[in-house]
Amino acid sequence: MMATLCAARTDAAVDAAAAGSCTRLARPFSTRPFPPHQAVDICDEVTAAARSAIVAKGSFSICIPGGSVVAALGQLPADAFDFSKMHVFFANEKIPTYPCLAGALEVTKKLGVPDNQVHGIGEGSPAETAASYTALLKSHPSIDNSGVIPSVRKPPSTQTRQC
Repeated sequence: MMATLCAARTDAAVDAAAAGSCTRLARPFSTRPFPPHQAVDICDEVTAAARSAIVAKGSFSICIPGGSVVAALGQLPADAFDFSKMHVFFANEKIPTYPCLAGALEVTKKLGVPDNQVHGIGEGSPAETAASYTALLKSHPSIDNSGVIPSVRKPPSTQTRQC
């Protein structure tokens, strides 16, 4: 049972997923802003995945972008699942302002997710933060890295090149 949900499907998220971090959606989402009616779908997907993961392994991890996904998560009912067992990771944080972390912390505090389970990317040069966050995503005990990570990009052998 995959215990990690990745709501972002950007190249950066795919790269993070390829590095062994996160993914596993019932259906793919994109990072463009969601219409308000899709917040219900996001909450339903997250609730189902969280409940299943918590039963299977005692925790739930989600990798998110900021913006509309964070806003949607803010609509989760207080009794949707045990938020103290949730870990939050990020797919496309913006350095050096960290708006995804700031926005997520506002929502996760209200839900009851412990601050130390909201895993920001850290500080340093882009290369340093990428390396340290990749290491975190590959090694964090709440993330199931056992399976193949699907990708929305075509493998290089199937991409066509135009001159």
